[in-house]
Formats: sequence, structure tokens, C-alpha cells
Amino acid sequence: MSDRVLFLSSWLRDAKKYAPFYRRFTKELRKRGEQWKLLEKTRDIWCRDFLPIYGAGGVAVQFRYAPVYLAVKDRYRSRPEEFLPELGISPRFCDLKLDGGNLLLHGGAAIVSDRIFSENSDRDEKEVVETIRTMLELDRLIVIPCDLPKIDMTGHADGMCRFIDDKHILLNDFHPESRDLKENVEKVFRDAGFEVVPLKVDSGYYKENDWLCAINFYESDQALYVPVLGTMHEEDVLQQLERHFPSKEIVPIDSQEIVKDGGALNCVSWEYIKEE
Repeated sequence: MSDRVLFLSSWLRDAKKYAPFYRRFTKELRKRGEQWKLLEKTRDIWCRDFLPIYGAGGVAVQFRYAPVYLAVKDRYRSRPEEFLPELGISPRFCDLKLDGGNLLLHGGAAIVSDRIFSENSDRDEKEVVETIRTMLELDRLIVIPCDLPKIDMTGHADGMCRFIDDKHILLNDFHPESRDLKENVEKVFRDAGFEVVPLKVDSGYYKENDWLCAINFYESDQALYVPVLGTMHEEDVLQQLERHFPSKEIVPIDSQEIVKDGGALNCVSWEYIKEE
């Protein structure tokens, strides 16, 4: 039996610019009896990226958190070793660079973007794939293309897609300038045997926004907490999610404060799995 506890950075509570978002999000969590705790002294709010990844067998693996996009902003790079003792976790360690936001897991399958290759350019691509597959005890690892760094700084998979179930992948709507990328990602999933389910938004959405942040939802056992920006185009997106995840309550969360900084709800959330 396992007990899952959501962790969030204390920055969300304490930083003036994030506090309104924190109050809105935790209010909805509290309504549904969700458990959460705060992680103190992080250097950024993106807990998903720098904390361990749980593999298909439930074992925590700590990959090296040293993304290229923080190379010149190293003071903002959280150090996992500062938090693991507090969490009581003794993960397996892997020297491969991999951000938690760039790995989506469902059963024995996982998705990553090909940013793993540029982040680990000193290694053969086959070695990179096999290392991730072995460390996380995966049956298969699906590698999808991502935008250039100047368009998408992180290249994380959780901004492009999510698993619905064993056979269906929810594919995000892409900015008009990235339509070719969308087609290439879709082909990878179809070749891997998945049915692709598009998440669509009216083109008017992109007059004010660069990406459809709703795909970066936080999924608990009972609900999808969906980041929204309050635009007129998002109601249809929420209705689509209701159809695709009929067993989950769809809970919109105004997330504009964190979206402005480049991420959303999956990015700021991390679940600790306590074995009993």
C-alpha cells in the first residue's frame, strides 16, 4: 500500500507574486481533501524538475539536475541533495541529465522529448535511451521531437502531451508557428501504436498566449487541476478534458502568475510516495 503526498515549493506561499495563485490552488485542494506539504528553501518553484522520478516499479531515481537553460542562472538551480534527507528518501542515483518535467510515465511506458540528447551530448543516443529505460524499469521509452530552445526553453514533454490511458495520448494544441512539430510528434505516437486525441483551442487564443497551458495539469486520484488564464477560449478546452477523462473532476485553477514564468501545475507539483 502506498500513500501519496503532494509537495509544493514554499516560494508559492511566501513570494508576493505567487501567493495569490497558491491561495487559489490550495483552496481547491483543501475542498477535495487532498494532502499537501511545503518544501522549504528551494531555489525555484518547479519541484517536478529537480526531485526524484518514480519508475514503473515504484523505485525513486534521482537524475542529475543541471539543465542547459539554467547554465547561466545557476543560483536558481535547486539542489536535490538538500531536500532528500528531509523527505526521508534514499533514491537510486543516475548521472544522466533528466528533468522530471520531461518524463511522463504510464504503467511500463514513458515519454520524453529529444532534449535528452542535447542535454547529454557527451553520450551516444542509444546509451541515453537505454539508461533511462533501465533505471526506471520501463518496457519502452518513446522519444518525441521538441521545439528549438529559442521557442521552448525547457523542451519538456509535459508541455506537449499527456497519457490518457494505455492506448490514448492527449496531444496539446500547438502555436501556429509550430504546426510541423505537432505533425511530427503525432506521427511518433501513431508509429508507437497509440491513438492520438487532440486538445484543441480556437486560434484566437494565440493572439495573447504562446502555448495552451491546460495540458500541464496536475492529476490526482480524483481530479484534474487544470491551469487556465481566464480567456474566453478555455471553456471549450475544459469540456474536452471532461470527455477525455470522464472519471475525474475537472477543476480549473487560475494560474497566470506561474504561467508567466514558463510553467504550470504539473511543473510545480511533485508527489512523494511513502511505502507502508
